[in-house]
Amino acid sequence: FDEFLSLLDQYSTEQDKVLALLNSGKYSEANSARSDITQITDSMNEKLNTLISINQDLAKEANESNNINFTMTTNIMHIILAAGLILAFAIGLVLSLYISKTMEKGVLFAEALGKGDLTYSLESKNNDELGKLIEALNQAKEKMRAVIQNVIDQAQGVTASSEELSATLEEMSSNFENI
Repeated sequence: FDEFLSLLDQYSTEQDKVLALLNSGKYSEANSARSDITQITDSMNEKLNTLISINQDLAKEANESNNINFTMTTNIMHIILAAGLILAFAIGLVLSLYISKTMEKGVLFAEALGKGDLTYSLESKNNDELGKLIEALNQAKEKMRAVIQNVIDQAQGVTASSEELSATLEEMSSNFENI
């Protein structure tokens, strides 16, 4: 490019000389100087063609490099997308297994309560919604057990009172028979 600029300066200088010769009326000298301008113009055209060829080669190389980068980036995006889908599927699978396993335990607990088994209990170390549900079911079972125990205790009290009353009546009946 520097050579082209140098030739451009020479062209400008030679053109100024030709114009000065023409203005002073020296036509034959101007005509001979014109051939120098033609040689400079031809050299400038060669340099421009060389620069254009170099720019085209650089553009081709840049295009090839960009195509390689595009292909590589597209492949990386496809890999990341596939990994994301696999990860999402795995997380979904783990969560669904966890939920179904916990729900199965809850169903077994409810079935045991339905059969009257108040000894069945669940353990939950989780603090999520399912863990809270299991804890609430355990509390409900304990309250049911306490109510049933209270009814049993009162029934035993009534039975004891009934037995005392029966004994007292027999004693009174026997006392009446003796009188």
